[in-house]
Amino acid sequence: MTCCSKLADAPSRNGPSCAGDGVFSVIGRAWRAYWQKTAERAALEFLRLLDDKALSDIGIPRSEIDCLVAGENAPGRRCSARS
Repeated sequence: MTCCSKLADAPSRNGPSCAGDGVFSVIGRAWRAYWQKTAERAALEFLRLLDDKALSDIGIPRSEIDCLVAGENAPGRRCSARS
């Protein structure tokens, strides 16, 4: 049994315990980033296809679709400055 095959049994660790861990970590981050970007593109495409009435019904101004999907809308703050 190699150190990498023991990873499932280890409750937690503070860093890579074998050479392959760093590679798996990089691959995992790249995989998550790929799927995050894919989900953002799908959400943008879907919201851009909605008409203004549908967007109004769910409370999203068309001008704020991009920053809402990108996650730039912090709680209590709108993407664009409103007066």
